[in-house]
Amino acid sequence: MVFPSSLAYCNAVDLRFTKSNVFQMNRQSRGDMLSLDGAKKIFIQRDFSSGMTVKFQKNFPEELRGKIDPQLFYETIEEINKCFEEAERLGARNTVESCLACMTAYLVYLCVDTHYEKRVKKVRQYIHDQNDKIYSKQGVIILDPMERGLRCIEVIIVPEEFPPY
Repeated sequence: MVFPSSLAYCNAVDLRFTKSNVFQMNRQSRGDMLSLDGAKKIFIQRDFSSGMTVKFQKNFPEELRGKIDPQLFYETIEEINKCFEEAERLGARNTVESCLACMTAYLVYLCVDTHYEKRVKKVRQYIHDQNDKIYSKQGVIILDPMERGLRCIEVIIVPEEFPPY
């Protein structure tokens, strides 16, 4: 199955979850709505083995076997984990950023993004790029972990009976 190339995938602005379990995806040509009620959802859980840091399990889900390469999936999760590790790392930059925020009554955060926010945007962009280049062509969509409050990464397998466009 080939995923339609005219679909915009997994951008935080493009993809929203509603109560009726309908995902809205903007098509590049027009704003159609795509219902993924029958889609298989897989959740990659957090790995708490090394404490409370944001890290996701690297186990390859059996449901993805035959759809995507396990090594590619492992590399994607590893890159996401590295970005969050980088975001939570303490250093001089974070100390100066915090002191500046305190001195300006946190008004500085109206003008600039924090180090953590920049890294979260990097993760979001990385997932979007991976979906564009690799996963969407295989009928798989990875969602931003921020959509689930960093509890898990949601992976959606688009059903075979995806309506042709």
